[in-house]
Amino acid sequence: MKKYRKILLIVFVVLMIFTACNKTEQVESDNVSKEITLEEYFIKNEKPNNQMYIYGEIHGADSILEAEYEFWQRYYNDGMRHLFVEFPYYTAQFLNIWMEEDNNEILDLIFSFTEGTSGNTDSSYNFFVKIKENCPETVFHGTDVGHQADSIGARYLRYLIDEDMYPSEEYDMTKKIIDQGYKYYGNEGKYDNPYREKMMAENFIEAYEKIQGENIMGIYGGAHVDPEDQSFYDDVPTMAKGLKDKYEENYHFIQLSDLYMDSGKNIKPTRVDEIEIGEKTYKASYFGIEKISFINYISREFWRIEDAYDDFKDNPTNGNVLPYNNYPMNIQKGEVFKIVYVLDDGSEMVAYYRSDGDIWKGMITTTEFLISQ
Repeated sequence: MKKYRKILLIVFVVLMIFTACNKTEQVESDNVSKEITLEEYFIKNEKPNNQMYIYGEIHGADSILEAEYEFWQRYYNDGMRHLFVEFPYYTAQFLNIWMEEDNNEILDLIFSFTEGTSGNTDSSYNFFVKIKENCPETVFHGTDVGHQADSIGARYLRYLIDEDMYPSEEYDMTKKIIDQGYKYYGNEGKYDNPYREKMMAENFIEAYEKIQGENIMGIYGGAHVDPEDQSFYDDVPTMAKGLKDKYEENYHFIQLSDLYMDSGKNIKPTRVDEIEIGEKTYKASYFGIEKISFINYISREFWRIEDAYDDFKDNPTNGNVLPYNNYPMNIQKGEVFKIVYVLDDGSEMVAYYRSDGDIWKGMITTTEFLISQ
């Protein structure tokens, strides 16, 4: 029975991970923890050319957008002008046109066509407005496949025709990206994610080669920026793998997931217990119990074991992970947690996790570790 329950727990954790994936993209409100300083996430611009500084984000997260704006402003003040973004070519081109306008009609149009996506938030909108106001010479470069091909893409083709820019390199590029979008989305509702990662790398390289070695900043979803990681959906090499293979030490990246804090989780523990682990007793902040709608499980309870990380940071792990958004409270790197699962037969299962700052498929996550008996 013990072995059977362990298998159930593993299955449960895996399902919770994939359930959490969707939640990760639904960010509405958050803030930066005072314990985290932005300086440790800023990649210094120490070389004059051929450098790319890429930041992995959770789309739409307020605190991360604030950090990205601050970082871009610093690069901009240092002379950088090229900002690479996870948009199609034609969307970025519309942004560049909008930068020259005295109104926000184009930006409004873009956001009307991207409604419902994780990046369509007031904070994202204001991010671009601040760049226009304070970094007016910014040039956007979109390197994704053709999202919103029949709306934004079609309108940009019409714009080029109206401006007597057909035939042109811009027209051909727009058509190519639109075709990439059709191939990515497919005809059966199945997304071709390996194809997308490959095209994102190729589009990035093509855009970067045109600016002849200038330093750039890039903002992409965390699942795309780590050369050693695998794409979230299909376990294929990420966009970053193609960039790292070509540009080697000139490719720099950092994940900003640590900066994500959900203001809805700024809760205090309801009590502080004492928990004995091994031969030591720890203070443990209790954050409540929640029901679980999973077969053979009833609920789970959460404790944060205070001042325990140094004691358990080297304990072996078992491969199980639990992303931050499964927890009822905010999490900081360097913390330890106890979770008690209650099964439908009344028995309990205990799991211990620690926050090492690990990223799993673009999500910041805790890792289960083993306690010696």
